[in-house]
Amino acid sequence: MKSFVVLLTNDPDADEPKLEALAKKHNIKAVPLTMFDGVAGPAKYKISKDAETTVLLWKGLSVKANHAFAKGKFKKESTVAVLKDLDKILK
Repeated sequence: MKSFVVLLTNDPDADEPKLEALAKKHNIKAVPLTMFDGVAGPAKYKISKDAETTVLLWKGLSVKANHAFAKGKFKKESTVAVLKDLDKILK
């Protein structure tokens, strides 16, 4: 199982230093931090425009679970909902 982070942005040049600072602050080395030019993201991913944080679980080339969290709503306990869907990508 692997993971990566994608920052959806309309200004990649301005946000790249912020992403680098985040990686340094939290000592993130094993998880790729990337950017996508456009806050809507790729249309086929169906990213909620109201979500601050979206967690997609993939198997092969298909999204098997999509969890969207409004601003300030992704909390430690939110991971429970995501973890319940792990079977969708592990089997």
